[in-house]
Amino acid sequence: IFSAMAGSGIDICSFAVLTLLFRVSEKVATPTSVILMAINTVFGFAYRQFAMGGVAEESWGYLAVCTPIVVIGAPVGAFLGSHWHRLTLAFVVYILDFAQLVGALYVIQPWTTKHTDTPLHLSLTSLALFITGTIFFRCLSYTGLQLLEKDVKL
Repeated sequence: IFSAMAGSGIDICSFAVLTLLFRVSEKVATPTSVILMAINTVFGFAYRQFAMGGVAEESWGYLAVCTPIVVIGAPVGAFLGSHWHRLTLAFVVYILDFAQLVGALYVIQPWTTKHTDTPLHLSLTSLALFITGTIFFRCLSYTGLQLLEKDVKL
């Protein structure tokens, strides 16, 4: 849930490309995207630290909070994922993604003046991003289906 508020977005995109476009099973895509997330984090922090003049203190705190969760959660998740049916795993991913969305909306609260002077603008922008993301992932899924059908014909 935390990554919905502080993540880069590349993690869900890599998972979506693997599952929707290339039709990789969720059982394979989940641990793969976890590894990619770890690699992205290491390179991202290194780049910020050495090429951009340092990582913000708050970001180090986020990293410190996430590290124990990843160290325990990744192996447990990989173990559970290897024993669950792929549709069960997909259902769990859907539930967790929805929880991330609700959690992010709860924290950000774009409809209030808590984080912005123009809540209508932030709300409309959030809605536009949500709709754009939905269309993008739907197109990704459609393209993956077309590639699969093309591959089957060969």
